[in-house]
Amino acid sequence: MPRAVAVILLGQIFTLVSGHGPAKSWKTLGTPGWKTLRRFLRQRGGVWSSALESGPSEGQSRGSTCVARRAIPSGELLFEIPIDVALWRGTATVGRSSWQHFSALTQTEELILFLAMLMKSNRQLGDSPLATYAALLTQEPPPSSVLWDLEELGWLSGTEAGTMTEHFLRRLARIHAAAPLLVEYSDLKVAFAQYYARHLKLPLGAEQAEPIMLPGIDSCRHREGSAKAVFLPERRVVQLRSSTPLKPGDELFVDAGVEDTTDLLLKGDERVDLKGFALRAGELLAVPLEENGNHQQKRLLLQQLAWPREVRLRSDEVEDLQSLRLASMPDEEFTAWSVGALVGGAPLAVSRAFRTELRASKWLFTMCGAREEAARWTPDGLEQAVSNQASRARIASRYRQTLAEVYQKCRSRAGQKLEKLQSWAMKQHSWVFDYIREAVQNTQKQSAVPPEAWQAQVAHVTQLVAAPMKLSLPTLQDKSQIYEVETIVALVNSKVQDFIPYFEQLLQASSSNFHLDRVTRLALAMARLKGVACGADLTDFQWINQLRGKKDVLGTFKYLLPEMEKLHKEFQRQP
Repeated sequence: MPRAVAVILLGQIFTLVSGHGPAKSWKTLGTPGWKTLRRFLRQRGGVWSSALESGPSEGQSRGSTCVARRAIPSGELLFEIPIDVALWRGTATVGRSSWQHFSALTQTEELILFLAMLMKSNRQLGDSPLATYAALLTQEPPPSSVLWDLEELGWLSGTEAGTMTEHFLRRLARIHAAAPLLVEYSDLKVAFAQYYARHLKLPLGAEQAEPIMLPGIDSCRHREGSAKAVFLPERRVVQLRSSTPLKPGDELFVDAGVEDTTDLLLKGDERVDLKGFALRAGELLAVPLEENGNHQQKRLLLQQLAWPREVRLRSDEVEDLQSLRLASMPDEEFTAWSVGALVGGAPLAVSRAFRTELRASKWLFTMCGAREEAARWTPDGLEQAVSNQASRARIASRYRQTLAEVYQKCRSRAGQKLEKLQSWAMKQHSWVFDYIREAVQNTQKQSAVPPEAWQAQVAHVTQLVAAPMKLSLPTLQDKSQIYEVETIVALVNSKVQDFIPYFEQLLQASSSNFHLDRVTRLALAMARLKGVACGADLTDFQWINQLRGKKDVLGTFKYLLPEMEKLHKEFQRQP
């Protein structure tokens, strides 16, 4: 579509939505879209404090930022956004029939697809009230790494950002396959860049927090420890209040959760080029939850304690080591004494948990050594591009330097801990000394881990930041079964995610004489048991996820369905 025609079309949409006369150009309204968006929100019952004004961003990650016009005391209401004008699951509905048949899309992927359609001003969207918001987003595309050229992405090769960007591009290709005639692949990349840089996660009536983009609030850049958006369910609005006093000219930041240096690069934030800030942001490493005799209990503990599934490496310390210690704890030390000490915040006595300390330190020493080596490698063409003052090359180079320094310091601290353990072992029984000495020697010999080993850990990180594992819709010969199977898939993905492996096997084992309505009953019973009304713990049934083969899966199903329905009835009878 020619640019002139697109501008005219966006103006017509704004005229229909806001009820104004002929739409003015964005430039005549001051900062692009700022005044228009403020007026748009106020007309729909929102609040955008006059104490804030737009200010130029220090880099290219935002065309404007939120700056205090006057002194703002702590606790003052700055934004109040009705969720009916925000972009989330409840509003991303117009045009859904165009891709609804492709039910394998996750909630986040549907949101990105809808945003791409909105920004393109597709006619199937009709008079969407979000068209004004989309018009603003077209003015300020963030320079996310998903928008880099292939040669530029080569500068990130071997790093977490390179792996994550590749992962995101694969997901975007899958989204495009769901609606290839509605948006271009390039449109999806721009929409994803906006989503990743601007979205928050809030509990909007669901059991878990879900993504939402809030016009106005998303104009503020992210920083940990800043003001947090709060959802008020009784009024269906999201509020943002100042968390600290602001002086005139101070920038307002919003806390969107933990961000490391890789997140900053993926968002296109210029702070990744500031060495001091990047070192403070550090880097995240997913804890290694190996498949062993107690890995299910460890996962359950991490969930119940709300401990992070990763450790954070900074230049001066390693944070959230309790999660790594719990994940590294061997069977012989996985006792109430050791776990209780971790939960209570007390240090583990080395004499009772030396294997745990040894494993945790070995993992940090090995993993950080491998990643440091990968970060210090210089891809072809990077040095030449840096000398030519290419901005993205400078960012990639600084990013690799920051990673190498963070990993080097972490590896050094882990090595010192191993040396202390070895010194302590000299005063213990001979078998303890031999055990630790052999482990330390093997660790030092294997300090350079093959690339595929740490690539597997990076792949695990992508599972954490991406949507949870989903039950896919199987290929069906009988079209009459589609509705029933889609119901099962929706129930399992939304309520019973812990049992996705079993339901995958169950659907694969289904045949013409197998009634899908009984599978639906099972999914519904388990969903109700795990719901708020019952709150049942189904951990004892986790073993069914290990079942394989039609005989075992269907044989178990025969007694599993009546058992779950019986349990549900018993919970209902409880006062």
